[in-house]
Amino acid sequence: MRMETFIRKSLGLKAHTVAQVEAREAESELIVRVERLGERHLRCGVCGLPAARTAPTRRPERRWHDLAMRDYTVWLVYAPYRVWCQPCGLRVERIPWAAQWQRVTHALARAVAALARVLDWSSVAAHYRLNWKTIEGVVEGAVLWGLAHRRWRPLHVIGIDEVSRRKGHQYLTVVYDLRRDRVIWVGRDRTTATMERFFAWSSTAFTSPSTSAAPSTTSADRRGGACRGGPRPSSSRPASSGSGTRRTCGAPSGLVSRHSCG
Repeated sequence: MRMETFIRKSLGLKAHTVAQVEAREAESELIVRVERLGERHLRCGVCGLPAARTAPTRRPERRWHDLAMRDYTVWLVYAPYRVWCQPCGLRVERIPWAAQWQRVTHALARAVAALARVLDWSSVAAHYRLNWKTIEGVVEGAVLWGLAHRRWRPLHVIGIDEVSRRKGHQYLTVVYDLRRDRVIWVGRDRTTATMERFFAWSSTAFTSPSTSAAPSTTSADRRGGACRGGPRPSSSRPASSGSGTRRTCGAPSGLVSRHSCG
């Protein structure tokens, strides 16, 4: 298999093709030049729909950083077309191998996001030969994608804690799903208004057909642990920081609330 064919298939190109692969041994770089394949339809960079026609002008050449091959840094080089989209008007075409405004490919972004979960950003940047701001953009994009595509399951037991974010008594309220050991919500401050924002958010986040808004009653409810003034239920998750005080602040009926109140 030719190198051009291998790269085209690995990128999953349909309307584009790899025109040339240039190896620069002095810089340890592999320059992959991409071009449009014939007269195939391109997609709008905003809505993603197939464009009605292609404008005669193109944007200047751009470079995208891809996963390295052996000791060679791989760069994709392409001059995007401008397309006429019926809903959006004149726009730059959609780049199939990278997200909008990003200068790294999808493959490299996935690798960076996976490594950033176990290493600090400086180590990730040094490993992939990227700058710190690029790592920040990739991680932010991965987090936003995950938040938009996550699936919520019914809540049964929650743990709420306060975390100091800087000096001057400035706190964050963190809400955990204790059954699944995951953070589900973070709010500014540690007041009753903060918890009201959480309950308002949870009433919409957990009301899809596959989820339930009201968690089931636990043994702590029957012991009176979810009532103001009642005995405090013991949390199965230690506090990450803060005073460690845990009592309830008016949780809805049937919801076990374990959190710190200001």
